[in-house]
Amino acid sequence: MFEEATTKHLNDYGEVGLRTLALSYRKLEEAEFSAWNSEFLKAKTSIGGDREAMLERVSDMMERDLILIGATAVEDKLQQGVPQCIDKLAQAGLKIWVLTGDKMETAINIGFSCSLLRQGMKQICITTLNTDMLAPDSKEAAKENISMQITNASQMIKLENDPHAAFALIIDGKTLSYILEDDMKHQFLNLAVDCASVICCRVSPKQKALVTRLVKEGTGKTTLAIGDGANDVGMIQEADIGVGISGVEGMQAVMASDFAIAQFRFLERLLVVHGHWCYKRIAQMICYFFYKNIAFGLTLFYFEAFTAFSGQSVYDDWYMLLFNVILTSLPVISLGAFEQDVSSEICLQVGQQ
Repeated sequence: MFEEATTKHLNDYGEVGLRTLALSYRKLEEAEFSAWNSEFLKAKTSIGGDREAMLERVSDMMERDLILIGATAVEDKLQQGVPQCIDKLAQAGLKIWVLTGDKMETAINIGFSCSLLRQGMKQICITTLNTDMLAPDSKEAAKENISMQITNASQMIKLENDPHAAFALIIDGKTLSYILEDDMKHQFLNLAVDCASVICCRVSPKQKALVTRLVKEGTGKTTLAIGDGANDVGMIQEADIGVGISGVEGMQAVMASDFAIAQFRFLERLLVVHGHWCYKRIAQMICYFFYKNIAFGLTLFYFEAFTAFSGQSVYDDWYMLLFNVILTSLPVISLGAFEQDVSSEICLQVGQQ
Protein backbone atom coordinates (compact mmCIF):
# COMPACT_ATOMS: atom_id res chain seq x y z
CA MET A 1 0.00 0.00 0.00
CA PHE A 2 2.74 2.45 0.98
CA GLU A 3 5.47 0.98 -1.24
CA GLU A 4 5.52 3.89 -3.69
CA ALA A 5 5.64 6.53 -0.96
CA THR A 6 8.32 4.63 0.97
CA THR A 7 10.45 4.26 -2.18
CA LYS A 8 10.20 8.01 -2.74
CA HIS A 9 11.23 8.70 0.85
CA LEU A 10 14.19 6.32 0.54
CA ASN A 11 15.35 8.08 -2.62
CA ASP A 12 14.97 11.48 -0.95
CA TYR A 13 16.98 10.31 2.05
CA GLY A 14 19.68 8.85 -0.18
CA GLU A 15 20.03 12.04 -2.23
CA VAL A 16 20.93 14.03 0.89
CA GLY A 17 23.52 11.46 1.95
CA LEU A 18 21.63 9.58 4.66
CA ARG A 19 22.07 5.83 5.18
CA THR A 20 18.68 4.18 4.75
CA LEU A 21 17.09 1.09 6.26
CA ALA A 22 13.80 -0.50 5.19
CA LEU A 23 11.87 -2.54 7.76
CA SER A 24 9.48 -5.40 7.00
CA TYR A 25 8.18 -8.58 8.62
CA ARG A 26 6.62 -11.92 7.75
CA LYS A 27 4.52 -14.25 9.88
CA LEU A 28 5.74 -17.85 10.03
CA GLU A 29 4.39 -21.08 11.41
CA GLU A 30 6.65 -22.84 13.85
CA ALA A 31 7.06 -25.84 11.54
CA GLU A 32 7.93 -23.57 8.62
CA PHE A 33 10.57 -21.75 10.67
CA SER A 34 12.07 -25.01 11.98
CA ALA A 35 12.43 -26.37 8.44
CA TRP A 36 14.05 -23.15 7.27
CA ASN A 37 16.31 -22.89 10.31
CA SER A 38 17.68 -26.39 9.77
CA GLU A 39 18.55 -25.48 6.17
CA PHE A 40 20.14 -22.22 7.34
CA LEU A 41 22.28 -23.95 9.98
CA LYS A 42 23.37 -26.55 7.43
CA ALA A 43 24.45 -23.79 5.01
CA LYS A 44 26.09 -21.76 7.78
CA THR A 45 28.24 -24.67 8.98
CA SER A 46 29.20 -25.77 5.47
CA ILE A 47 32.93 -25.62 4.72
CA GLY A 48 32.74 -26.08 0.97
CA GLY A 49 33.45 -23.51 -1.70
CA ASP A 50 29.75 -22.93 -2.32
CA ARG A 51 28.99 -21.81 1.26
CA GLU A 52 28.18 -18.23 0.23
CA ALA A 53 25.86 -19.43 -2.55
CA MET A 54 24.06 -21.75 -0.12
CA LEU A 55 23.58 -18.97 2.43
CA GLU A 56 22.28 -16.64 -0.27
CA ARG A 57 19.83 -19.26 -1.53
CA VAL A 58 18.50 -20.03 1.96
CA SER A 59 18.21 -16.34 2.83
CA ASP A 60 16.32 -15.72 -0.38
CA MET A 61 13.79 -18.36 0.69
CA MET A 62 12.97 -16.31 3.79
CA GLU A 63 13.11 -12.82 2.25
CA ARG A 64 9.91 -13.20 0.23
CA ASP A 65 6.32 -12.02 0.69
CA LEU A 66 7.39 -9.53 3.35
CA ILE A 67 5.01 -6.93 4.77
CA LEU A 68 6.48 -3.40 4.69
CA ILE A 69 6.62 -1.55 8.00
CA GLY A 70 8.48 1.59 6.99
CA ALA A 71 11.92 3.09 6.49
CA THR A 72 14.46 4.94 8.59
CA ALA A 73 17.53 7.04 7.78
CA VAL A 74 20.54 8.11 9.81
CA GLU A 75 23.37 10.52 9.10
CA ASP A 76 26.74 8.83 8.73
CA LYS A 77 29.31 11.59 9.01
CA LEU A 78 32.73 11.23 7.43
CA GLN A 79 35.71 11.08 9.73
CA GLN A 80 37.94 14.11 10.01
CA GLY A 81 40.40 14.53 7.16
CA VAL A 82 38.87 11.98 4.77
CA PRO A 83 38.41 14.36 1.77
CA GLN A 84 41.94 15.75 2.12
CA CYS A 85 43.40 12.23 2.42
CA ILE A 86 41.61 10.97 -0.70
CA ASP A 87 42.64 14.08 -2.62
CA LYS A 88 46.30 13.62 -1.67
CA LEU A 89 46.26 9.92 -2.60
CA ALA A 90 44.68 10.74 -5.98
CA GLN A 91 47.40 13.34 -6.61
CA ALA A 92 49.98 10.67 -5.81
CA GLY A 93 48.65 8.60 -8.73
CA LEU A 94 46.54 6.03 -6.87
CA LYS A 95 43.33 4.79 -8.50
CA ILE A 96 40.62 4.79 -5.82
CA TRP A 97 37.59 2.50 -5.95
CA VAL A 98 34.73 2.65 -3.44
CA LEU A 99 32.85 -0.60 -2.78
CA THR A 100 29.86 0.12 -0.57
CA GLY A 101 26.52 -1.36 0.36
CA ASP A 102 24.77 2.03 0.28
CA LYS A 103 22.12 3.07 -2.23
CA MET A 104 23.36 4.67 -5.45
CA GLU A 105 22.07 8.12 -4.44
CA THR A 106 23.78 7.89 -1.06
CA ALA A 107 27.02 6.64 -2.62
CA ILE A 108 27.10 9.51 -5.12
CA ASN A 109 26.45 12.05 -2.36
CA ILE A 110 29.23 10.58 -0.22
CA GLY A 111 31.50 10.54 -3.27
CA PHE A 112 31.12 14.30 -3.59
CA SER A 113 31.57 14.92 0.14
CA CYS A 114 34.83 12.92 0.27
CA SER A 115 36.27 14.49 -2.92
CA LEU A 116 36.14 11.24 -4.87
CA LEU A 117 33.66 12.87 -7.25
CA ARG A 118 34.23 16.46 -8.31
CA GLN A 119 32.15 19.08 -10.06
CA GLY A 120 32.70 18.82 -13.80
CA MET A 121 33.53 15.12 -13.65
CA LYS A 122 31.42 13.17 -16.13
CA GLN A 123 29.48 10.34 -14.50
CA ILE A 124 28.89 7.01 -16.23
CA CYS A 125 26.06 5.08 -14.52
CA ILE A 126 25.56 1.44 -15.50
CA THR A 127 22.36 -0.09 -14.17
CA THR A 128 19.88 -2.81 -15.03
CA LEU A 129 16.32 -3.76 -14.12
CA ASN A 130 15.65 -6.28 -11.37
CA THR A 131 15.44 -9.64 -13.17
CA ASP A 132 15.09 -12.02 -10.23
CA MET A 133 11.68 -13.25 -11.37
CA LEU A 134 12.25 -13.07 -15.11
CA ALA A 135 12.99 -15.86 -17.53
CA PRO A 136 16.56 -16.86 -18.52
CA ASP A 137 16.18 -15.24 -21.95
CA SER A 138 15.36 -11.95 -20.21
CA LYS A 139 18.56 -12.28 -18.21
CA GLU A 140 20.47 -12.71 -21.45
CA ALA A 141 18.78 -9.57 -22.73
CA ALA A 142 19.84 -7.76 -19.56
CA LYS A 143 23.45 -8.87 -20.11
CA GLU A 144 23.34 -7.63 -23.69
CA ASN A 145 21.99 -4.28 -22.46
CA ILE A 146 24.79 -3.98 -19.91
CA SER A 147 27.38 -4.90 -22.54
CA MET A 148 26.00 -2.21 -24.82
CA GLN A 149 26.19 0.36 -22.00
CA ILE A 150 29.83 -0.53 -21.36
CA THR A 151 30.66 -0.34 -25.09
CA ASN A 152 28.99 3.07 -25.43
CA ALA A 153 30.80 4.37 -22.34
CA SER A 154 34.18 3.16 -23.63
CA GLN A 155 33.48 4.81 -26.97
CA MET A 156 32.55 8.07 -25.25
CA ILE A 157 35.86 8.10 -23.34
CA LYS A 158 37.85 7.44 -26.52
CA LEU A 159 36.07 10.22 -28.41
CA GLU A 160 36.58 12.78 -25.63
CA ASN A 161 38.59 15.71 -27.01
CA ASP A 162 39.47 17.34 -23.70
CA PRO A 163 42.70 15.69 -22.40
CA HIS A 164 41.92 16.87 -18.85
CA ALA A 165 38.39 15.41 -18.79
CA ALA A 166 37.75 13.02 -15.89
CA PHE A 167 35.18 10.25 -15.81
CA ALA A 168 33.56 8.50 -12.86
CA LEU A 169 32.05 5.03 -13.20
CA ILE A 170 29.07 4.20 -10.96
CA ILE A 171 27.56 0.72 -10.93
CA ASP A 172 25.12 -1.11 -8.66
CA GLY A 173 25.34 -4.58 -7.17
CA LYS A 174 22.67 -6.16 -9.38
CA THR A 175 24.51 -5.10 -12.52
CA LEU A 176 27.78 -6.18 -10.96
CA SER A 177 26.48 -9.74 -10.57
CA TYR A 178 26.25 -9.98 -14.37
CA ILE A 179 29.48 -8.10 -15.06
CA LEU A 180 31.59 -10.37 -12.83
CA GLU A 181 30.81 -13.37 -15.06
CA ASP A 182 33.68 -14.56 -17.23
CA ASP A 183 32.33 -13.25 -20.54
CA MET A 184 31.96 -9.63 -19.34
CA LYS A 185 34.40 -8.93 -16.52
CA HIS A 186 37.39 -7.96 -18.70
CA GLN A 187 35.23 -5.58 -20.74
CA PHE A 188 34.14 -3.93 -17.50
CA LEU A 189 37.72 -3.79 -16.18
CA ASN A 190 38.98 -2.03 -19.32
CA LEU A 191 36.30 0.64 -18.88
CA ALA A 192 36.94 1.03 -15.15
CA VAL A 193 40.70 1.48 -15.62
CA ASP A 194 40.05 4.39 -18.00
CA CYS A 195 37.96 6.18 -15.35
CA ALA A 196 39.42 8.41 -12.65
CA SER A 197 37.03 7.10 -9.97
CA VAL A 198 34.88 4.00 -9.60
CA ILE A 199 31.97 3.58 -7.19
CA CYS A 200 30.27 0.19 -6.79
CA CYS A 201 27.12 0.50 -4.67
CA ARG A 202 24.71 -2.06 -3.19
CA VAL A 203 27.47 -4.68 -3.29
CA SER A 204 27.64 -7.77 -1.07
CA PRO A 205 30.78 -8.82 0.85
CA LYS A 206 31.40 -11.56 -1.72
CA GLN A 207 31.18 -9.07 -4.58
CA LYS A 208 33.70 -6.83 -2.82
CA ALA A 209 36.18 -9.71 -2.77
CA LEU A 210 35.46 -10.64 -6.41
CA VAL A 211 35.99 -7.06 -7.62
CA THR A 212 39.26 -6.87 -5.69
CA ARG A 213 40.40 -10.15 -7.25
CA LEU A 214 39.43 -8.93 -10.72
CA VAL A 215 41.49 -5.75 -10.34
CA LYS A 216 44.46 -7.60 -8.86
CA GLU A 217 44.59 -10.33 -11.50
CA GLY A 218 43.37 -8.26 -14.45
CA THR A 219 45.75 -5.32 -14.09
CA GLY A 220 48.72 -7.01 -12.42
CA LYS A 221 49.03 -4.01 -10.10
CA THR A 222 49.45 -4.02 -6.35
CA THR A 223 46.07 -3.61 -4.68
CA LEU A 224 45.29 -2.24 -1.21
CA ALA A 225 41.93 -2.69 0.48
CA ILE A 226 40.81 -0.72 3.52
CA GLY A 227 37.68 -1.36 5.57
CA ASP A 228 36.29 -1.12 9.07
CA GLY A 229 33.64 -3.85 9.34
CA ALA A 230 33.08 -7.57 9.09
CA ASN A 231 31.64 -7.17 5.59
CA ASP A 232 35.06 -5.93 4.43
CA VAL A 233 37.02 -8.99 5.59
CA GLY A 234 36.82 -10.83 2.26
CA MET A 235 38.00 -7.76 0.37
CA ILE A 236 40.87 -7.15 2.79
CA GLN A 237 42.06 -10.76 2.58
CA GLU A 238 41.83 -10.80 -1.23
CA ALA A 239 43.97 -7.66 -1.71
CA ASP A 240 47.77 -7.67 -1.70
CA ILE A 241 47.76 -5.31 1.29
CA GLY A 242 44.93 -5.15 3.81
CA VAL A 243 44.34 -2.21 6.13
CA GLY A 244 41.77 -2.37 8.91
CA ILE A 245 40.24 0.60 10.74
CA SER A 246 39.49 -0.01 14.40
CA GLY A 247 36.33 1.65 15.63
CA VAL A 248 32.65 1.21 16.37
CA GLU A 249 32.24 -1.39 13.60
CA GLY A 250 34.21 -3.94 15.61
CA MET A 251 37.61 -5.57 15.26
CA GLN A 252 36.92 -8.17 12.54
CA ALA A 253 38.54 -6.06 9.80
CA VAL A 254 41.56 -5.32 12.00
CA MET A 255 42.07 -8.99 12.81
CA ALA A 256 42.10 -9.89 9.10
CA SER A 257 44.36 -7.03 7.98
CA ASP A 258 48.10 -6.51 7.59
CA PHE A 259 48.03 -3.03 9.10
CA ALA A 260 45.63 -1.44 11.58
CA ILE A 261 44.93 2.29 11.87
CA ALA A 262 42.54 4.26 14.04
CA GLN A 263 41.19 6.67 11.41
CA PHE A 264 41.05 6.78 7.63
CA ARG A 265 43.16 9.95 7.40
CA PHE A 266 46.16 8.06 8.78
CA LEU A 267 46.25 6.10 5.51
CA GLU A 268 47.98 9.05 3.83
CA ARG A 269 50.94 8.93 6.20
CA LEU A 270 51.02 5.12 6.12
CA LEU A 271 51.39 5.07 2.34
CA VAL A 272 53.16 8.29 1.44
CA VAL A 273 55.61 8.50 4.36
CA HIS A 274 56.18 5.03 5.80
CA GLY A 275 55.60 3.37 2.44
CA HIS A 276 58.37 5.46 0.87
CA TRP A 277 60.75 4.90 3.77
CA CYS A 278 60.15 1.13 3.87
CA TYR A 279 60.63 0.82 0.11
CA LYS A 280 63.94 2.66 0.37
CA ARG A 281 65.09 0.65 3.40
CA ILE A 282 64.29 -2.72 1.81
CA ALA A 283 66.08 -1.74 -1.42
CA GLN A 284 69.19 -0.70 0.51
CA MET A 285 69.04 -3.80 2.71
CA ILE A 286 69.04 -6.09 -0.33
CA CYS A 287 72.05 -4.29 -1.80
CA TYR A 288 73.80 -4.44 1.58
CA PHE A 289 73.34 -8.22 1.92
CA PHE A 290 74.69 -8.76 -1.58
CA TYR A 291 77.72 -6.64 -0.71
CA LYS A 292 78.28 -8.41 2.62
CA ASN A 293 78.13 -11.92 1.15
CA ILE A 294 80.23 -11.06 -1.89
CA ALA A 295 82.87 -9.36 0.25
CA PHE A 296 82.97 -12.34 2.61
CA GLY A 297 82.98 -15.00 -0.11
CA LEU A 298 85.48 -13.44 -2.51
CA THR A 299 88.13 -13.00 0.19
CA LEU A 300 87.89 -16.72 0.99
CA PHE A 301 88.07 -17.63 -2.70
CA TYR A 302 91.12 -15.47 -3.42
CA PHE A 303 92.91 -16.70 -0.30
CA GLU A 304 92.28 -20.32 -1.27
CA ALA A 305 93.75 -19.61 -4.69
CA PHE A 306 96.75 -18.01 -2.96
CA THR A 307 97.27 -21.12 -0.78
CA ALA A 308 96.86 -23.50 -3.73
CA PHE A 309 93.47 -24.66 -2.36
CA SER A 310 95.07 -26.30 0.65
CA GLY A 311 92.03 -25.70 2.84
CA GLN A 312 93.77 -23.24 5.14
CA SER A 313 91.34 -20.74 6.71
CA VAL A 314 92.03 -17.04 6.47
CA TYR A 315 89.71 -16.19 9.36
CA ASP A 316 89.69 -17.33 12.96
CA ASP A 317 86.53 -19.04 14.14
CA TRP A 318 85.56 -16.22 16.45
CA TYR A 319 85.95 -13.70 13.64
CA MET A 320 83.66 -15.68 11.33
CA LEU A 321 81.02 -15.85 14.07
CA LEU A 322 81.24 -12.14 14.86
CA PHE A 323 81.18 -11.25 11.16
CA ASN A 324 77.75 -12.75 10.67
CA VAL A 325 76.34 -11.70 14.03
CA ILE A 326 77.47 -8.08 13.98
CA LEU A 327 77.35 -7.28 10.27
CA THR A 328 74.05 -9.07 9.77
CA SER A 329 72.09 -7.71 12.73
CA LEU A 330 73.33 -4.27 13.74
CA PRO A 331 73.37 -2.56 10.30
CA VAL A 332 69.98 -4.00 9.42
CA ILE A 333 68.46 -2.85 12.72
CA SER A 334 69.91 0.63 12.41
CA LEU A 335 68.92 0.86 8.74
CA GLY A 336 65.37 -0.26 9.43
CA ALA A 337 64.94 2.04 12.41
CA PHE A 338 66.69 5.25 11.40
CA GLU A 339 67.14 5.45 7.62
CA GLN A 340 65.15 8.39 6.22
CA ASP A 341 66.38 9.68 2.88
CA VAL A 342 63.93 12.60 3.11
CA SER A 343 61.86 13.97 5.95
CA SER A 344 58.20 13.17 6.46
CA GLU A 345 57.25 16.76 5.61
CA ILE A 346 58.83 16.47 2.16
CA CYS A 347 57.13 13.10 1.59
CA LEU A 348 53.75 14.65 2.37
CA GLN A 349 54.42 17.65 0.13
CA VAL A 350 55.57 15.53 -2.81
CA GLY A 351 53.34 12.45 -2.68
CA GLN A 352 54.28 11.24 -6.18
CA GLN A 353 57.53 9.78 -4.92
